Amino acid sequence: APQISEEASLIETGWLVIGTTPAAVDAQESLDDFARQMAQLADEHEVEFEGVNIQHNIQFGPAQFATFDVSELLANGNFEEAITTAREALEAEPRNPELSSLLAYALVKIGDEDEARELLDETTELLGRKKLPATRWNVACALALLGEPTEALEMLGSAIRSNPDFIEMAKEDPDLDSLRD
Repeated sequence: APQISEEASLIETGWLVIGTTPAAVDAQESLDDFARQMAQLADEHEVEFEGVNIQHNIQFGPAQFATFDVSELLANGNFEEAITTAREALEAEPRNPELSSLLAYALVKIGDEDEARELLDETTELLGRKKLPATRWNVACALALLGEPTEALEMLGSAIRSNPDFIEMAKEDPDLDSLRD
């Protein structure tokens, strides 16, 4: 399993302490922004708001931290290291569609198309009816890179239905170039 002691730890109070990697800092900032937005909405609608400890009871395990790390490695083009990190995390949580989609994408990027296809099939099965728009986006990108436009468009459509912000991203993402011809 991946070592997370430097990246994050759960302390006795149940609070999540996140390290200083850019992905971890972004995750913490997103949680903080969410809590501020909830407080602001409560004020605007004159709802009594006792306050929310948005960090409390969040279940971030090794696989979730690995997802942050793998995403960062992929963004920086470190495909081999992303593959190693994803594989290690999947040993601890083999049915994690987020990690398996990232691993499949990385495998496509290094040219291991056969293993990527197998993993994409497994990931699609794991997704089932779960929304997980970012995971569906990753699968769509990998399928597009593999030259599977029908499957890629189907997965992209479901990602966009769950998160309309992906419409603009789809217009620019080079991984989807084959779908725009």
